[in-house]
Amino acid sequence: MRGYFMFIIDFQSVANCFRITTPNHKLTFGRMKTYLLILFSTLLTFGCLSMDLDNYGPGKMPVPELMAAPDTLYIGDQALVMDTYLLRDFMPTSNPNSNSLSASLTIKTTDLTPFPESLTADAAWIVNIIDVWDTYLSGANTPPSQTGAHELRKVARNGPMWNTGLVVEVIVRLRHTDGSTYLLRAPNQRIMRTG
Repeated sequence: MRGYFMFIIDFQSVANCFRITTPNHKLTFGRMKTYLLILFSTLLTFGCLSMDLDNYGPGKMPVPELMAAPDTLYIGDQALVMDTYLLRDFMPTSNPNSNSLSASLTIKTTDLTPFPESLTADAAWIVNIIDVWDTYLSGANTPPSQTGAHELRKVARNGPMWNTGLVVEVIVRLRHTDGSTYLLRAPNQRIMRTG
């Protein structure tokens, strides 16, 4: 979690700063405490907002609604399905969050025709019974030579510390250029481990 603050306060410097704008150039100890309380409250508020943004996602959805998503999505005359690779990496590293859950999602056409340019995947929900990880997706770092024209690859990182071996449901949101959205589900996906 990011957003740590370190404060070094020189009370005389603070007093000198406020003395410029205080009437009669007088700053009592009580008044200085009030100014400092306001200052700390403001910094704490922004610090909390910064930490909340680290876990920012598309928002919760009712589990029954997620579970009702189809495992094959028909867009025009194309059928789309999803493959997933869910992983927790236990290889030694200096990053304390390196073994959090990551998800690699591949949405593809079943007949290998080119993936619709009008569609993208922007968010996913991974359901572990009643626990849900909601996350935005980013592009996969896959060389173009390893990506087929019939598929779209996306990734999500910094997920929960769920046990490996768990079987979960993965739901992705597809967004059309006209603004419409669709859900697509990959059922019974197992969380793997390395290291």
